[in-house]
Amino acid sequence: SGTNNDASVALGSSANRFKDLYLSGGVYLGGTGAANKLDDYEEGNHQTTITPSSSGSVSLPSSADNMAYTKVGRLVTVSGDIRTNGVSSPVGNSKISLPFAVADLLDLGERGGGVMAVWNGSSWTQQIYTFAASDSFFVVQIVPTATLEFRFSFSYFTS
Repeated sequence: SGTNNDASVALGSSANRFKDLYLSGGVYLGGTGAANKLDDYEEGNHQTTITPSSSGSVSLPSSADNMAYTKVGRLVTVSGDIRTNGVSSPVGNSKISLPFAVADLLDLGERGGGVMAVWNGSSWTQQIYTFAASDSFFVVQIVPTATLEFRFSFSYFTS
């Protein structure tokens, strides 16, 4: 009828749905503020590296050097089953690379951590991991060896 309507027109219904939607920009969900804009969704694999925090090196087999990630807006969820197959004079904890840098949030909200399962060649143990703002890795508090397997799944915010 040529008049403006605000929040009164629905696209489709539960019985009459649209199949695909292609947009050149983002979608605002539940409001018009910047925090309501969904403008990024991505799934992928990140080729992981493990570096001792002080010195030395760690090698990973190509069959067990990837973590999967899903990024929705600024929230990144990673999961993986990563294995080492060689070390050279490792000193310090294990720094495992992330696909995106951790966000620098207010009030130390950028710092996080949790517990992951680690196989040391003979048994599973729980190990603490931590991450901090602007880092593109998380730290597992264990010196890397040639027989470690890391299993994990966690989420963090990127910028």
